[in-house]
Amino acid sequence: MRTRIALFILIALGIVSGAQLSSTLLTTSPYSAGRTELWLFFITLYICLTIVLGLIWYGIRHISLRRGTRPALWPAIRQAALLSLVIVLSTFFHTLGIFQFWDIIPLALAAVLIEFFFQAEKKPHATLSYEPEA
Repeated sequence: MRTRIALFILIALGIVSGAQLSSTLLTTSPYSAGRTELWLFFITLYICLTIVLGLIWYGIRHISLRRGTRPALWPAIRQAALLSLVIVLSTFFHTLGIFQFWDIIPLALAAVLIEFFFQAEKKPHATLSYEPEA
């Protein structure tokens, strides 16, 4: 039941951010836009892209798993957020005029390493045991 509520909230947030993104794209000229409009564009692009990619990734996992098992929603959203961050940062660098194709490699590697950190098994590296002498 909680997954349904989270999906509803994510879809509602995606619709709102998509409407804001389309409003920004249709009413603002990129040549005459100020900093506020550009930041609004990049933030709504990130939110909309994260939600759309996350829901697509969750749907693919939901369809590919066998009946009776449900995939987790939040890992799909986290992975989509990392991918969206790479895309939006690449777009931002391109807007500044400092983007080269090779700039994607460190961004993508950083996103992969962050995802590996979240998927790693959380257990202590060393266990200390203290036995008092009798």
